[in-house]
Amino acid sequence: MTTICLTGAAGFIGYHTARRLLARGDTVVGLDNLNDYYDVRLKTDRLAQLEDEPRFRFQRLDLADGEAVARLFASERFEVVVHLAAQAGVRYPPKPGVAIQGCGGL
Repeated sequence: MTTICLTGAAGFIGYHTARRLLARGDTVVGLDNLNDYYDVRLKTDRLAQLEDEPRFRFQRLDLADGEAVARLFASERFEVVVHLAAQAGVRYPPKPGVAIQGCGGL
């Protein structure tokens, strides 16, 4: 059994990835900042379908918060990180350095 950190867990692809990982027996810690770029209810509805899964835990976390990310990684022993978090609707690259900072050092 593998312990996996899954970023973007409340998004469409992240949710389905979590389901697939759980189905094969992995433990999943799902991260998402639940921003309101589109209807947050879609995200919370997806997470609600995972909440009864004993091998799934959700952490509301913004990857731009490097200190929070560092605390999480200090307290967990992830074997794998599946990084699917993204800002929906982004059409242009961010300013130099923002992408690196925005990943909290992942």
